[in-house]
Amino acid sequence: MPWVRNLRRYVGSGTGTGSEALMELETKRILLEIFKERQQRNVQAGSVPSYYKKQCQLDSFLWSPMQLAKHRFMKKQSVLLLNADDLDAIWVRLRENCVIDDSTGDEKMNYEDFCQIASICMEPIGPKC
Repeated sequence: MPWVRNLRRYVGSGTGTGSEALMELETKRILLEIFKERQQRNVQAGSVPSYYKKQCQLDSFLWSPMQLAKHRFMKKQSVLLLNADDLDAIWVRLRENCVIDDSTGDEKMNYEDFCQIASICMEPIGPKC
């Protein structure tokens, strides 16, 4: 077979993948690099990282604006949220206007009814609804 003879000649000449000795030296070099890299990882892994860090002491000048900003943010968020009474009122109106499906027993509502209930709830509750 001519391709086998050509392949052996190509590999044996050293122009292909190289001689076995060169390949063995290259393999040893690569394995040595991997070994050194793993040794470095093992040395670094020997130290246990700390998971708790003390909070730095903030000056009262820095602490006050942070607390004020947090308070304003929480106040703004509470204005946007519905309270329990508003949620109950919306839920009652939704339950009153839903239609019960005979086959599955599920409560359903079409989009027009939903928009009508939203406009009704908008008056007493406001834009949060």
